[in-house]
Amino acid sequence: MGRNIMQKAGAIIGWLQGKHISAALPEKDRRSFQLTANAALLLWIFTAVMIGVPVPPEQVEYLYLITLHGLTAFTIVWLVLRVRRILAAQIILCFFFVLHCSLVAYGFSGQHVHYFYPVGMLLPLLLVSRNRPRIRFFLAIIPFLALIAHQTYFKILGGESLFGPRPTQFRPDEVLPDIIGSQLILLLLAYLFIRGRDSAEARLQDEHQKSEKLLLN
Repeated sequence: MGRNIMQKAGAIIGWLQGKHISAALPEKDRRSFQLTANAALLLWIFTAVMIGVPVPPEQVEYLYLITLHGLTAFTIVWLVLRVRRILAAQIILCFFFVLHCSLVAYGFSGQHVHYFYPVGMLLPLLLVSRNRPRIRFFLAIIPFLALIAHQTYFKILGGESLFGPRPTQFRPDEVLPDIIGSQLILLLLAYLFIRGRDSAEARLQDEHQKSEKLLLN
């Protein structure tokens, strides 16, 4: 019974990751597809979880709208991947991730979403093929400029968010979720990238060994 449940859960996760689609792709496209799909699922889950972040009552409606925006954007990425438009899905993912972070950062007082901008810088470097260096650079520079703009607006110009100034007292419940979440996403993305690379190298090694055996025979 337990094994059947685990098998069904694994099949559902594999379907969400689009493994049945990536299996028919060339090796370089398969890695890019899988990493993009995993990143989209990871960000979708994290966005859904963040709806539980404590905010004042007057900010709850905005929180719901921002969460819906993020979930919709990452769902679009998933749908675009299903039709094998890998580069388009990567561009949408990177752009809407930065947009989502900016909407939260400029909308809510006391949030520290700017910790997620480095995630936005890393995403295109991991996802986009090295054959697209200009797109990689362009998508990576957007969150870099967004981080500079955010710090300039709030730290130098003393700007206020949509819902007023930042609280004067330190609140761990507002800071820790952003710090932990951003670092956890960085860690998971690095793990997914390394796992994909190791799997690709293992497959290439197996194919090389099979070729050697055929030559020997």
